[in-house]
Amino acid sequence: MRARPAFLAAALGVLGPGLAAAQDTPGEDIGRFAELVLAVEDPGRAEAAIRSGLQAVGGYVSDREAARLDVGDRVSLDLRVSAASLDAFLDRVRQVGTVAREETRSRDPTPEYARVNSRLAALEAAERDLREQRSFLAPDEPLALDLQREVAAVRADRLETLARRTLLDERVQYAHVRVTMLPEAALRPPTLADEFRRTFTMVWTDPTQAARKVFLVAGGILVPYLGGLALVAWVALAIARKRRRGRPQGPV
Repeated sequence: MRARPAFLAAALGVLGPGLAAAQDTPGEDIGRFAELVLAVEDPGRAEAAIRSGLQAVGGYVSDREAARLDVGDRVSLDLRVSAASLDAFLDRVRQVGTVAREETRSRDPTPEYARVNSRLAALEAAERDLREQRSFLAPDEPLALDLQREVAAVRADRLETLARRTLLDERVQYAHVRVTMLPEAALRPPTLADEFRRTFTMVWTDPTQAARKVFLVAGGILVPYLGGLALVAWVALAIARKRRRGRPQGPV
């Protein structure tokens, strides 16, 4: 009987540090990831085209975000696509608009699988051993009640680890694709007309900021001309002074 409490203490010592490690959720960067920024004429039509291509490969939309810009709408989609179909799907996405930025990366899930599977095997073995030790005790014995609580805790951790492995399977099977669609005007440098239009709109919403912007824009436009005018004035003044020095003096 004295060996059983010793075994229980040893089992808890082995499981304790490892249980915290088992609670780590598989990272978002596990598997394959792609991000594209597209310049499109109409974000609404572009989104419809992407959803159609997504449906064709059996993917789904996990998140959507939309924002209103001065030049139109910005739409961002988080998509889940079968890893086997990712390359074909990205080709379809590129045809929707002009690719302004593209990034792809992948992370080997093998180390993550090894960690989760080893943790799962340890929990299964610990649960079997705890059940075996409990079988030698009477149900109402205090140590048997302690063992029953430990069995329940280990079983809960084992089920949680199984859920994490299922999540890891899903992240490996489905690649994560993030597509951001912007109006073409949002990606080109703003013209002077754009700046004046935005400033005029800002007058009604934030007069102080509008006045500050007018001052900065006007200053940026006038400073080069003022510099040129100052140079011309300095040259003219230098020529006039030189002419005055070169005039012959009259008879005394």
